[in-house]
Amino acid sequence: MKPRELHRLVQRLDRDLSWRRKELTTLKFMVDRDGLDEQSIALRAAVLRAAICLLYAHWEGYVKTAATAYVRFVGSLGLKLGDVAPHFIALALRSDIRQAGQTRKATMHTDLVHRVLRRQDEEFRPNWRKAIDTGSNLNSDVLGEILCLIGIDGAGYTDNWPTLDSRLLKSRNSVAHGQYLDIAHAEYSDIHEKIVGLMGTLRDDIAEAAEMDHYLSTSPGVA
Repeated sequence: MKPRELHRLVQRLDRDLSWRRKELTTLKFMVDRDGLDEQSIALRAAVLRAAICLLYAHWEGYVKTAATAYVRFVGSLGLKLGDVAPHFIALALRSDIRQAGQTRKATMHTDLVHRVLRRQDEEFRPNWRKAIDTGSNLNSDVLGEILCLIGIDGAGYTDNWPTLDSRLLKSRNSVAHGQYLDIAHAEYSDIHEKIVGLMGTLRDDIAEAAEMDHYLSTSPGVA
């Protein structure tokens, strides 16, 4: 069963990444043209503001789509709750954990532990449609939580936190809220390359996690 489901996952990851890359590449081509007259320069400034919003939209969209596809993949394998890694157990029991977290009563906390232990033989069936929430504001903190939720090491992303927060998200918010923002061509090009690169990194990390069984409690990568 896994080879078929793995193939479907990789197809989903690649298909979604492909159309996003093509659209962003087309838009970047529009702002990269040389020999612009004064009117074209003004047009490029407007396109750059639109481009930063679309770049963010594709970044958030791919994170949500790719992470959701991975949760769906793991949920399709017919695994028991006791077979999956702790982060997926936390996902399956999220509502119970939230409820227990709202009280300081030791009885409720103990009851939660008992429920976890008793449910080890239940099938892992996450609500994958609602598993990933970007909050329409995908900053580095939110991304870190999503990566933790699906068991992806966030160390490979931390160098780009400033790009995500101070450059991409901040610029997108300014433009989306109707503020005038003069985005330099070189600045956009650098952000574009880093974000598209991160999308590719996420694709590779999820594909590797699925292929190497990192979703299992017995995986060497599970602490």
